[in-house]
Amino acid sequence: MTGVQTCALPISQLIRDTRKKRKMTQQALAKILGVTQQFVGCLETGKKSIPVNLKEKLQKWIKEL
Repeated sequence: MTGVQTCALPISQLIRDTRKKRKMTQQALAKILGVTQQFVGCLETGKKSIPVNLKEKLQKWIKEL
C-alpha cells in the first residue's frame, strides 16, 4: 500500500499549542471565547468537546497570525 500519511494534531493539543505560542493564558483565551478558564482547560485536555457555537470562534482564533 502506498500513499501519503498525515499526522494531524488532536484539536485539544492544537488549542493548547496555539495558545502557548501566542503566550496567552487560559484565562485570556477564555475571555476571547466567552467561556470560563476551567472550560478552556477541559478543552485542552480533551475532557470536553467543542460546542457548535464555539467552533467558528476557535477556527478564526487559530487562523489569526
